[in-house]
Amino acid sequence: AVYMASGDLTVDASTVSGSGQNGGCVYGGGTSVSIAAGSTLDTCTASADGGAVYMANGTLVVDGSTVSGSAVYGGCVYGDAGSVTISGGSELSACAATADGGAVYMASGPLTVDASAVSGSGQNGGCVYGGG
Repeated sequence: AVYMASGDLTVDASTVSGSGQNGGCVYGGGTSVSIAAGSTLDTCTASADGGAVYMANGTLVVDGSTVSGSAVYGGCVYGDAGSVTISGGSELSACAATADGGAVYMASGPLTVDASAVSGSGQNGGCVYGGG
């Protein structure tokens, strides 16, 4: 798993798996995280938020990648603040939250899904839960 407290992070044509409290595969606390074309975040588990990716603030872009994960909130992606864009034929699948946001949980900020597939299960917002 990757923990980035500050700065920019790019995952390019790579496979990442892992587990943690927030962001089982990737924790982004910096200005931007890019999951670039051909990347796979697989078998990602968080005991709290963001099974695959937890974005504390800044910008998260998932472009042309495959993401799966499980968590309490945001089975695949948890956006705490800032913006999240899922594009380029990305697939968020096998996403599961025991609470809200099966695939994506947005605490605040904009979410854009463009030409991508998002599926998940959760108590509220099986695919997407927007809190702000």
